[in-house]
Formats: sequence, C-alpha cells, structure tokens
Amino acid sequence: MDGCKGDIEKFCQGLEYTGEVMGCLTEWTKLEDLTVGCAATLPSKPLEKPKRVKTEEELEKAKRRRRVRDKAAKMAKDQHPQNKNKKKQSKNPYEKEKRKDAKPNRGPPDGPDKKKRKRRKKKEEL
Repeated sequence: MDGCKGDIEKFCQGLEYTGEVMGCLTEWTKLEDLTVGCAATLPSKPLEKPKRVKTEEELEKAKRRRRVRDKAAKMAKDQHPQNKNKKKQSKNPYEKEKRKDAKPNRGPPDGPDKKKRKRRKKKEEL
C-alpha cells in the first residue's frame, strides 16, 4: 500500500487506518483517477459469473414441484380442525335471509356460567 499513499490521502481522507481503505480505492474511486503504481498494486475485480440459463426440462420440473407443494398446502389447510366443521353456505337468497333473521348462538344451556354458579352454591353450603 506504500505506492498508494498519495491516492489514499487524495481520495480516501480519514480512512487511512480503517478497513474501508481497500473499498475506497477499488470501488468508490475510478481506476483511471488512481496513479499507475497504485492501480498496479490493487487486486483486480473478480469477473461476474454469467447467470445460468435453465433448460426446458428444469423449468418443467420446477413447475411440477410448485404445483405439488401448493396442492399439499391446500390439502393441509382443508384438513385443519378449524376448517373441518365449517358449513358451506348456500347461494340461495331465501336461505341468506333466513340466516340474517336467525338468533345468534348463545351456547349450550349448561355453559360455563351455570357451572360456576353451581360450584359457588356448593362452596356456600359447606
């Protein structure tokens, strides 16, 4: 880095003693702006690898895997306990009106409140 002292002072002020000096010289500063001696000592940038082009067969396999995965997820969702007891609502307008007029579900007659009252009575009797 002795050959780059002048370039470091010129382009990377304040970074002399940090780990960002190499980044400053190789990435933030243009190679044309550096001196010949400094440019020769710096490592060259690695060439980018060309992106791999998938074949028709690989694309078909990927589509199939996606379909199988989506189908399995849908089946798992359908088999979930919450979804098992759901009734499918009909599209009949008469039945929709019927549902609107129906009273909300109040729960079983021996609900938790009634059980609590029974326990309290037993405790009071003792």
